[in-house]
This record gives sequence, structure tokens and C-alpha cells, in this order.
Amino acid sequence: MPLKQKHTLLIIVLFLVTSSILIFFYNYFMSNLEFQEARLFMPVVTLAAICVLFFAINRFTEIYIFSRINNLNNYISEILKGKQKIGENLPTGENDEIGQLFENFNRLSFDLKKYEYLLEAERDGLKEQVEKQTRDLAKRFEELKNLHKVANALSSEEEEEAVFKTTMEAAENILGYNCAFISILEGDTLSIKMISNRFECDNKNSLMEYLQEKASESFFSGQTKIYNYNNNELLHNKYKALISTPLENIGVFQILLYEQRGFSENQVYLVELTASYAGSAIKRIRMEKSLWEQAVKDSLTGLYNRNFFNELIINEIHRSERTQKPFAIVMVDVNRFKEVNDRYGHMTGDLILKEVARLLQETLRKNDWVVRFGGDEFLIVLPNCKDTMAVKQKIEKAVMEWNRINDLLDFNLTLAIGTASYIPGRNKKIEEVIKIADEKMYIDKELKYKSEFNSRYKN
Repeated sequence: MPLKQKHTLLIIVLFLVTSSILIFFYNYFMSNLEFQEARLFMPVVTLAAICVLFFAINRFTEIYIFSRINNLNNYISEILKGKQKIGENLPTGENDEIGQLFENFNRLSFDLKKYEYLLEAERDGLKEQVEKQTRDLAKRFEELKNLHKVANALSSEEEEEAVFKTTMEAAENILGYNCAFISILEGDTLSIKMISNRFECDNKNSLMEYLQEKASESFFSGQTKIYNYNNNELLHNKYKALISTPLENIGVFQILLYEQRGFSENQVYLVELTASYAGSAIKRIRMEKSLWEQAVKDSLTGLYNRNFFNELIINEIHRSERTQKPFAIVMVDVNRFKEVNDRYGHMTGDLILKEVARLLQETLRKNDWVVRFGGDEFLIVLPNCKDTMAVKQKIEKAVMEWNRINDLLDFNLTLAIGTASYIPGRNKKIEEVIKIADEKMYIDKELKYKSEFNSRYKN
């Protein structure tokens, strides 16, 4: 029953009860002669009955209505304080307006509880997603930080072999790949220069041919190529993916995978970044080497020039003083070289200088230094050499053999050779040693000129 109807019914009941009591008392008192004179008594009784009726209605309202609303208010207050959860221990109500209010509140509580569950699920999903992205970002940051260290290491390398090794270590320890390869362009073909130590294959030669073929595709296209193989076409029954990316314009960096996971966009980026670092390092080394060779090498003969000799001789003197071992200086001059230029032209003269440079390099030891000192003069530094005469005879023998198999000149090519030794501890300056070797060379030139003149005269 609606609360308003209950309230109206209660008032009517109370009114009827009160009216009946008043009529009863009125009839009672009016039939009693003692109270007939008390005409003010009825109004007083009526007023008292009205007060009682008002008090009863007010008390009903307070207990029946406000107490129930107060219970709901306390329930909400407990929720706001965190002592009560929404949707639990819900208040109950009767079938009236307040009961309907309770029912609506309970329905709202269930809806809020449902949304709370949905929000918690969404929050957990977002939290997991954020944690995953955070881990991925931390991993990428760590990878990029390590690659930055690799870039710094590569920028300080001075040999290509060291660049190959550092790149392989980055592929294994930073990128996490066990099978990496570096191929470098030599002429028109790519040659594999370094392979990961952990690489395994039953038919290595066949796989190398395949890798070189794919490396060529990537190199000449200038693009990164990715190849994935399914279970029916596994590469050599083992590998499931291959990536090839150019090392600038000088080679290719390749990686094989055992797993089916392939290469993600981030992994491709890291592989390309590593290849870029390595390619730039190799180009830098080659450029520095080229500039250094231009500065210290003779463009015609390919021998070291006088600028290089000025640095070389200082180091050789320090080494000799430290080890207490002598070194020799050999001065070489091409006899009748002006005649060669005058009769055969400067192109033939240049060719003779190249041939002499080649003969000297092939005749001497690998640790001996041959320098084009100027014009048709050559200077040789012989570390730890005691028998300079044997070196002179060896050079002259090589020249005689050259004359036997070459017909560039219609006379025998000869060299004037002078030798001198730097002995540590004798306080002799290197300029004096070179001067002695130079003087001996001119003496040898004079002797060979006279010998050749006498030979002509006799003929």
C-alpha cells in the first residue's frame, strides 16, 4: 500500500477512535448531573484529544518514515567512509514509496557494483598493458643504450677485422642472435668475412652459397630483405627466417633464426641500426687509411714517401736504443736514368721506377721499409741487420734476373747501392748515417759507370 494511503488511513482511524472516545465521554458526562454544569470541560477534553492525535501522527511519521530514511542515510554514509561496500548488506523496504526508494537504491547499487567490476577489469587490463609497454620500453631503451655503446666502440676501431668482431658481439649479446654473418664486396662479388662462433650447419658450403645469393639481392637493391620458411621448406632443415641488410655500400649483414617468430618491426630496426653503425665504421677506416696513404705513400710506385720516413726513422732509433740492436740504411739510385727518360720517354722512365720499387719490395724482408726518397733515389731501412753486404748482393742478383727476362731497355739496368749502419750507443746522428750511405752509393755509381764504360770500350 502506498505510504500516502497508509498515512491517510492512519489519520482516519485515529480520528474515528478519538471521535468515538469523545462521544462516549460526552454521553457519559452529559448523563451525569454533576458534570452538566461544567460546560468548559468538553472543549478541554476535545483539545486534549486533538493534541494526543497530533502527537500520535507525528510519532508515527518519525518512527515509520524518518527512521527508515535515516537507515538508508546511514548505509550511504558507511559506503562513503569505506566501511561498507556497494551492493552488500542492502537495506530492505516495504511496498511503499520509501520501499520503492530502497528498491531503486538497491538496483542502483547493483548497477554500480557491476560497473565497479567492469572498471576493475578495465583497470587491470590497462595496468597489464601499461606494465607490458613499460617493460618493452625498458627493453628497447636498454638495447638502444647498449647499441650506443657499440657505436662508440666502433667509432674507435682502427681495423676492419675489429669492426667485424664488435658487430658480431653486438648481434649475439645485445640483439640475441646466434647466427650472424658479415659479407664484404670484393670486386663484383660478396665474400663472407666473419661468421658467428655459435653457427652450426651440416652442409655449410651449400648454405654459404645460398647466403651469398640472398646477400647479393639485398646489396644490389639497397634494401633490407626478410625471408620466412614454413615447416615444409625449412632452410637446411633447421632455420626458419633470414634477414639481410646492407652495410652501407660496402657489404651485407645477415642473421638466421631457429625460431618461427620471425623479425618484428623493432627487431628489423635494431638490425638495420647495427648494420649502419658497422658500415659507417668501415667506411671511416677506409677513408682514414686512404687519406693516410695519400699522405705517406708515393703515388707512382706505391712506396712510402719521405714524409713517412721522417716519422719512421724516429721510431726506429728509439727501438734500436731500447733493444740495443743496430739497423741499416741503404741508399739506392737508378743508373743512367736520365738517359732512359731522354731516349725512351718519361712513361718508360716511370715504368722503370715501378719495376725497381717492385724488385726491392719482393727481394727484401717483410719488416724492411722501402721509401722513395726523391726522383730516382730509394732509401731502405733494415731493422736488426748486421750484414749489409749480403743485402746489396741480393738486390743486384734480382736486378740481373730482371735484365734477363725483360727487354724494355737495350742496355742492362743497374742500381747504385750504398749502405751504412746505425749502432746504438755511439752517439752518431741519423743524418750522418744517411750521408755515409749516400756517399757510398755515389762511389758505387762511379765504379759501375767505369766498369760499363770499360766493357763498351773493349767491345
